Amino acid sequence: ALAPSDSTSSTFEDLVAMALDLDNQSLAIEQGSTDDLPWALQVGAFSEFENAYRALDNAETYLGAIIGGHATTVVTAAENSGSTLYRARIVNLSEVQAREGCKALYQRDLPCAVVRYSTGS
Repeated sequence: ALAPSDSTSSTFEDLVAMALDLDNQSLAIEQGSTDDLPWALQVGAFSEFENAYRALDNAETYLGAIIGGHATTVVTAAENSGSTLYRARIVNLSEVQAREGCKALYQRDLPCAVVRYSTGS
């Protein structure tokens, strides 16, 4: 399973939980969201941007046609107690696409969470 490669003692699950708890403090680094496709796959949350980008690249390798042509990869930055957490997400998905995508990643022992997504989250 993917995990952040830093020197902290936080587990991957801890970082994902922190990322999901950081509500309106994120900044979209890349564009991509449509009102009719408000779901996303979150494939990790990392202390370094490069690790988030790698997680997205790895996840896309296994998702193929599941995610469709509207999907966009996004890394969002969220501040928490003076540190930045980078959330790796594939956005512009239907709920079915998001759930099927996570299922495909779980089958390869890769982390994934289905989340509601808007340009401000």
